[in-house]
Amino acid sequence: MNDTHFIFYRKDIFAEKGLKPPATFEELEEVSRKLTDKDKEFYGFISRGARSPLVTQFSSYLYSFGGDFFDRSTKKASINTPEFIAAAEFYGRLVRNYGPPGVLNMGWPQAIAVFQQGKGAMYVDCSTQYAVLLDPTKSVVGDKTGIAMFPAGPKKHIFFDATPWAIGISEKSQKKDAAWKFVRWFTDKKRCTIIQGDYAVQGTRMSVFEDPAGVKNFPPDMVAVLKQAPQFATAIDRPQVTQVELARDIVGSVVTAAIEGQDVRAEAIKADRALQDLLDKEG
Repeated sequence: MNDTHFIFYRKDIFAEKGLKPPATFEELEEVSRKLTDKDKEFYGFISRGARSPLVTQFSSYLYSFGGDFFDRSTKKASINTPEFIAAAEFYGRLVRNYGPPGVLNMGWPQAIAVFQQGKGAMYVDCSTQYAVLLDPTKSVVGDKTGIAMFPAGPKKHIFFDATPWAIGISEKSQKKDAAWKFVRWFTDKKRCTIIQGDYAVQGTRMSVFEDPAGVKNFPPDMVAVLKQAPQFATAIDRPQVTQVELARDIVGSVVTAAIEGQDVRAEAIKADRALQDLLDKEG
């Protein structure tokens, strides 16, 4: 099952203001500014602000600024870099200036609730949340919500398109051949078309997205984005280490410092050392 970084936006408000979904980071900030009215408790940009949960969402901004969590060839931490700091400051500014109060305590359940209540112009998060956002019985803006592609950054147009739920074979399996046959059967196009088409579970086979039976329960604008996403996407949305929760906490400390308007560089120096220690311990 795949999970892609999306912009969910209020079609009615964008039409009323004569705006289009932002295609670049510059436009993202400008639209967020234009549509924020804190006196009326309406926010232009809603996303995660809690330290660990925000890391996956932040990853797309980091890559788009030309950065990464660490150098994959040398295994050296790359938090204390101009790219990482610029990405953290940009994300922090969006959340701080155009987001709802209490954002430092918001993972996706809390952030999505603000948008569902009709208090936001854009909610930037995971594609797997589309059903909850578009369901009129769960969201007061379900029939007014559109889907757009994650915008291009100053260095790259890249965002996560991860596979957080998958099927595999344990190395301890006593029947690997039989297990492999099941995996092949379960993941062939026929089965994937049924699962994606009938149950609207976003899969990984592009051929299924070209089949009307495979996309019959997805909104057309979502299908359009998902068809284009692979040319811009990366499969990684978090540091690839065994102790991923610890790594997320380390990375998230820099972004929360940015959200709070603190010294991001000072926090990045500390976090870089902490992540390097973790990388060294894991070898």
